[in-house]
Amino acid sequence: MFRRINRGGKAIAIRINLQSVITKEDFAKLLIAEVIRKAYASFEKAINEIKKFFEKISVRIIIEGDKIAVEPLFRDKKELLEEALEFLDKKGKKKRLIIAFDEFQEIEKFDGLEIEKLMRAIMEKQRNVSYLFAGSEKHLISLIFENEERPFYRFGKMVKLGPIKREDLEKFIVEKFKETGKKISKSAINFILDFSEGIPFYVQAICHEAWNLAENIDLKVVKKAMDNLISSFSPGFEIIWRNVRSEYQRRLLIIMAKEDKNFKPNTKFIEEHDLKSFAHIRKAIITLEKMGIIHENRIADFFFREWIKREKII
Repeated sequence: MFRRINRGGKAIAIRINLQSVITKEDFAKLLIAEVIRKAYASFEKAINEIKKFFEKISVRIIIEGDKIAVEPLFRDKKELLEEALEFLDKKGKKKRLIIAFDEFQEIEKFDGLEIEKLMRAIMEKQRNVSYLFAGSEKHLISLIFENEERPFYRFGKMVKLGPIKREDLEKFIVEKFKETGKKISKSAINFILDFSEGIPFYVQAICHEAWNLAENIDLKVVKKAMDNLISSFSPGFEIIWRNVRSEYQRRLLIIMAKEDKNFKPNTKFIEEHDLKSFAHIRKAIITLEKMGIIHENRIADFFFREWIKREKII
């Protein structure tokens, strides 16, 4: 979509991935650098325009061949992010900017609340920039945008991306294997689609592993691919499991892994699984949600769910 927008020439669409950002200073630098990289076709134009946009910081432009690198120089760290955000609106006066923050929940790692206050105060006044906030850790995104005590509460429209249609994914899988001279059976595809529930990450992970194992991929090969993946993820899952200190929480996770969509903590279910009370379940769920392990009464990582089913017994 962003490629189409940029080809159309009516706006400049930029994706900012926050996954590798450690500090808010890094965040500001990345924001400035990406806008300059996308918005200027030549370094001459960049040099002529950029410096007049900044008041509180200075910008050093580094030219390496035909590439432009930008290094903001600043005295006060507090002013750097403010200046970067204000720069967006100034630049957007000539051509509208669309900024997508990917993995936006990462701001929690560096004074998230303070940054949220600053961003909202500046962004709600801007008229030349549109923002999109996305993230894969649903519980943290919900915390930022759905908690009425947070600055970004009701800042924009919330859109939850649903799964990709089964028929579209099936076509995609078949075509990609065919392009590389390999075949995949209908039963293998059904297994992948049933497990992934239309989420691309799981489809890609299983297909990639299966592709490495054979020329003709059948159900047996896909199950072997699944075994390999679970085995490779096992050390990380063990760490997550050890971080769950409560035996009750562990017991609940085992039940949730086995029941999955059938996990319905009503009176009958609680009695059948000896889960004490709904209050105990709710307390455990809140803790596990904060840890990012479960979301909407399901284990968030499907591979982790499968690992628990295989490795842990009540």
